[in-house]
Amino acid sequence: MRHLYLVPPAFLACFLIVLLAGCATRPPRPEYPVADFETVSGIFEKRCLACHGDGHRFGVPSLRRFQDLVPVYVTPGEPERSRLLQVIYPIEEEPKPMPPAGHRVTASEKNLIGEWILQGALWPEGAVLESSD
Repeated sequence: MRHLYLVPPAFLACFLIVLLAGCATRPPRPEYPVADFETVSGIFEKRCLACHGDGHRFGVPSLRRFQDLVPVYVTPGEPERSRLLQVIYPIEEEPKPMPPAGHRVTASEKNLIGEWILQGALWPEGAVLESSD
C-alpha cells in the first residue's frame, strides 16, 4: 500500500502567496539623469567659467582642468566632502553661494554635479573646458 503525504493547506497557501508576490507588478525603477563628464562639463562651461576660467581675477580658482578641481574642490566618490558642493549648496552665509549672481546653478544641475562626484568625478585625460560666453 502506498502512503500518500498530503501537504498541509496552510503551507500550500503560504507558498502560493510568496509565489504570487514575486510575480506582482513592481513600480519601475526611477530614471536618474546621466551624470557623466559631458553633462557636467556643460554646466561648468555655462555657469562657472565666466569667472573661474584661466586669466580671470586674482585669487579666483580655475575650474577648467581636472587638476584644478581634484583634490582641493572635489573628492571623487565623496560629495559630502567636496568643497565644490559646499559652495553651490551653502548651508550658511559663508561661503557665499556660487555663482553669486545672474547665472545661478539650478537644483537639477546641482544634483547632477553631486551625482557626478558620487560616481567618481570621471574626467577624460587632457580635457580642458572652455567658457560658453
